[in-house]
This record gives sequence, structure tokens and C-alpha cells, in this order.
Amino acid sequence: MLNSLTQKGRQCNVRINVFSGTRDFETPVDLDDLEVAEQKFCKRRDVFGCRSEFSNVFQMLMSDHLTMPSDADEGKILFATLYSLLQGIV
Repeated sequence: MLNSLTQKGRQCNVRINVFSGTRDFETPVDLDDLEVAEQKFCKRRDVFGCRSEFSNVFQMLMSDHLTMPSDADEGKILFATLYSLLQGIV
């Protein structure tokens, strides 16, 4: 199944591609309603994937010449570096 969103002004259609022999329940959705539902029921993860209290500490630690990783290997290095720095302040 693929989800796609087609915007038409402030109206949008949410379309789910279906398999053969199934019913298509495409429904027009008001974009304002969609935004309200997203704000009420969807929780966006922080850039670090953790609670905001920890995120603030990580941002402070990263301000010393560390950057967000661009691949998994850089992510492991960043994790190890942040872990090491946290050990020094705990």
C-alpha cells in the first residue's frame, strides 16, 4: 500500500493504493481538519529521538563543533562521542 496526498486548494484527497479485488475508500478531506488532527494526535519525534530535556543537553554538547550525522557510521561516532561527554558531566 502506498499513501499519497494530493492538495487541491485547502481541500485534499488521501489516496491509498489498493490491491486487486479490494474496495477504494478514497475520501475528500479538508486540509484544515487534517492539520488539526495532526496537531492533536500525532507526536513528532525530536531530532535526537528523545525527550526535550535530553535534547537540550545534546544540543549544548554538540555546539562544540559536533554536527548531525549523514549516515549510520557517523551516527555511531556521534552517539559514542555524546555518551563519552555525558559521562564527564554526570
